[in-house]
Amino acid sequence: MSSLRFADWAARVTPRGDGDFSVSLDGEAHEVRLIGREGDLLLFEVDGQKYTAAVEIRRDQVEVWLEGRRAVFSRGRRRAAAQTAGPLRAEMAGRVLEVRVKAGDKVAAGDVLLVAETMKMEHPLRAEAAAEVVRVFVAAGDRIRPGEPLIELKPPAQGG
Repeated sequence: MSSLRFADWAARVTPRGDGDFSVSLDGEAHEVRLIGREGDLLLFEVDGQKYTAAVEIRRDQVEVWLEGRRAVFSRGRRRAAAQTAGPLRAEMAGRVLEVRVKAGDKVAAGDVLLVAETMKMEHPLRAEAAAEVVRVFVAAGDRIRPGEPLIELKPPAQGG
């Protein structure tokens, strides 16, 4: 069994064999099934929903790119914080279907910034928190590769 911490969420991962895991995220149980790995991409299901994430596993941490966001988890009982500096990046190869923001736009947590098509599925990229769009690196129709910058955000200006 392993414990991971991401921001204020605690996860407990228990391998069950054959690529199946039980994951408790802040006490809520989830079933995770490893489907496969293609290069640096990890294909998996959580409660029956399929995901693909770019993953780099190191001795003391795991770096994950999922839905355009980068997260770093400490392995063991140490606390880890989300790595949010820099632009939001593509998690896998695909095509930009729609860009919904432009430089200077103010966005709220959960707002859709763009929609990409990867593995024949549409994936919205959402703002994690209130922010201002600094730069948009892509346009509708552009092909994207894993790790490619998509949109750069910064915290909103204070006081108004």
